[in-house]
Amino acid sequence: MADQLTIWILAGWYSVSVTALLVWLGRTRLGARALTGARRASRWAPLDVLLVVGVYVMIQCLAGYSSGRTRAPALPNASVEPNAWAGKDLASAPNAAAQPPTLPREPAGGLQSLAGLIAGQLCLAVVIAGLASGRYADGLRGLGLRKAGWVKTVVLAGAFFVVGAGLAFLTLDATLEICRWAGCTEVQQHLLLKRLAEWPPWGETALVVLTAVVGAPLSEELLFRGVLQTFLVSSLGAGRPMAVEPGSAAGGVGQSCGAGQTGGVAVTRRGQWAGVLITGGLFAVSHADWQHMPALLVLGVFLGYLYERYGNLLLVMLVHGLFNALPVVITLAGDLLPGT
Repeated sequence: MADQLTIWILAGWYSVSVTALLVWLGRTRLGARALTGARRASRWAPLDVLLVVGVYVMIQCLAGYSSGRTRAPALPNASVEPNAWAGKDLASAPNAAAQPPTLPREPAGGLQSLAGLIAGQLCLAVVIAGLASGRYADGLRGLGLRKAGWVKTVVLAGAFFVVGAGLAFLTLDATLEICRWAGCTEVQQHLLLKRLAEWPPWGETALVVLTAVVGAPLSEELLFRGVLQTFLVSSLGAGRPMAVEPGSAAGGVGQSCGAGQTGGVAVTRRGQWAGVLITGGLFAVSHADWQHMPALLVLGVFLGYLYERYGNLLLVMLVHGLFNALPVVITLAGDLLPGT
């Protein structure tokens, strides 16, 4: 009964997302009129991009190395998977006297590796914020991270999450079905979700949630949308500089300009879409699980479009955070609620 209800919920969710996509394609003539080639204030230098990408790669390498060193040891004499006893009735086991195997707790290093990952994410955000303060007159607000209209931003984020996450999860389900049809029965799972499914201590659980729901959206959106996409769009679709009066709206990302500054450049629609697609591809391949890459490509392009359309970095951070929060909540519910 619960499985059937889940199927109906997913079917309804996917239908809403696909319908919204079809309406958008019709209204924008297959996306040709979706973006306007708005003015764009990009002042990132190539060295800035190389610096932040280098910091991101270093953080990911250190996180992967640390996770590999602190992975929980295998059960020596147990043929039962660590999560196989979740929600099961021990009396229904083949041997009623059997007891679930004693699960080894994650080593202390696991907590340290998560703390290090969060510190790395914050470090990347600080580096980008420091560079933005030197490149833009109004710092991170020049990238679209503004407090004004936050209530509207939250409402829009909820609506766009329904559409974007629905399309991404539909793509993931289709990818998994293709894999099963091709004979690949293994389903990849993100390392952080694996940790949650292994009943870690509450302190580690809190760090996993903080990393996935706050740290990753903050650092990744600053990097991929705030730096990479802004740089690529301006480089691939740049037109002539467009001067504005001091203090007037420049439009798009980076709205306010000081005296003697320009309002960025007039970028072409092709340049905008090229930047969105390339950044979305980089966003997908930066995640190690190949089965998730098509879905993450859909999500990355969706977030990139939102950033180009609204110039609001907080909006894409919230959508990204909600997308990460859903599987975290499902995993936690599966561990805490019997039979789920």
